[in-house]
Amino acid sequence: DPLLRTLLKSRLTAHSVLAGTIKAEGSLRSPADLRLTADIDQFFAEVQKVQLRNHGPIRFSIADRLLRISEFRMDGADTALSASGGVQLSGNHALDVVAKGNVNLKLLESIDPSIVSYGLATLDVRVGGTMARPLIKGQVDVSKGAVSQVDLPNGLSDLNGRLVFTEDRLQIQDLVGKTGGGTLNITGFFTYGRDVG
Repeated sequence: DPLLRTLLKSRLTAHSVLAGTIKAEGSLRSPADLRLTADIDQFFAEVQKVQLRNHGPIRFSIADRLLRISEFRMDGADTALSASGGVQLSGNHALDVVAKGNVNLKLLESIDPSIVSYGLATLDVRVGGTMARPLIKGQVDVSKGAVSQVDLPNGLSDLNGRLVFTEDRLQIQDLVGKTGGGTLNITGFFTYGRDVG
């Protein structure tokens, strides 16, 4: 619990379990050059009242200042997510991560406690580029979703539609929802990760 609460702050809503083996090699005088391998057999946490547990071992390593995720699969209520790839921990922080599966939208509340959300997102995305300028390819399908913010008078409910990522552009395809007693159809795009003139 103390370790996960450090990472997730107050977002944990029940007792958590983490069990496995972590091996570190190198000099403690140079922590950035340590080589680390992890094999986690058991993981359980309840985040915003959504129970999450590993499906198979979680395996990752850190060497030459590169975090490499070789096996990661998390299951829970309306959630079955797998991920793999790498993140450079120095320099320009290059990214190469693939994520696929279903995610319970209630987990958005763990990012911002003023958000209330529910529904399902099915995603198949690859994230490249760098931390400062991510390049995302793939799509996210939203089903029976809802998002509201405490300070706003109306939220969005019964959200259904598709978001398509093409590197530095997000295309909204026929996203339909309800707000204030009416129906809202959202289409269009916006760019991110670069200066737009």
